Amino acid sequence: MSPPTVASTVVGEMSLADAAAYKNVTERTIRYWIDRGIIGATRDGLRKIKVSKADLDALRFPIVPSQYLTDSDRELARKTAEALLPLTEGQRERLSLLLHPGGRSGSR
Repeated sequence: MSPPTVASTVVGEMSLADAAAYKNVTERTIRYWIDRGIIGATRDGLRKIKVSKADLDALRFPIVPSQYLTDSDRELARKTAEALLPLTEGQRERLSLLLHPGGRSGSR
């Protein structure tokens, strides 16, 4: 067993590589999630990006490109989101963007 990396010993923050390994996705996916506001990130110095472990842990279901979602998938996601309330306004907006691509937002 290899020793933990420096980034993995920091409570609450991970490097892009560690975050990708933690969620079993690519670094490109982590950057996509950051760009879309799905997870938070901060810069450590000029170049290093740190990802919030809490945000990664909050991703409880797989993120799937919306063109592959069926109506029943969308309904399940909506019901799941309602069950996980209370969400912040920002979280509701991000979820709405994921469920309704192209600017369509669900009404509540």
